[in-house]
Amino acid sequence: MSGSMFLPDGREWHSNSSAYFWVLDALASRATDPGLAAYLRERFDANVGFLGVDDLPESQRAELLALIGQLPAVARAIAADEAYRDSFIAQMDELAGMVR
Repeated sequence: MSGSMFLPDGREWHSNSSAYFWVLDALASRATDPGLAAYLRERFDANVGFLGVDDLPESQRAELLALIGQLPAVARAIAADEAYRDSFIAQMDELAGMVR
């Protein structure tokens, strides 16, 4: 299974389901807008493997894109002895680079 995020400029980010759902969880836990946090948590809980950023209201979209930009730093906080860490950081760098 995989996960996909559809960005406002038409680009798409695809990843394995582990990375995708980690992203949803990280974004939901950091969102300050209660509606955005609830939306992300609902998608996480229902195991929905895609997210269209344009489906969100403008204010939530802006917050989501800003939070995505923070994901590389969040990923770098993963314990250095985790075998998947380097590839995971690369995936978060790729996603954050797409929203800059």
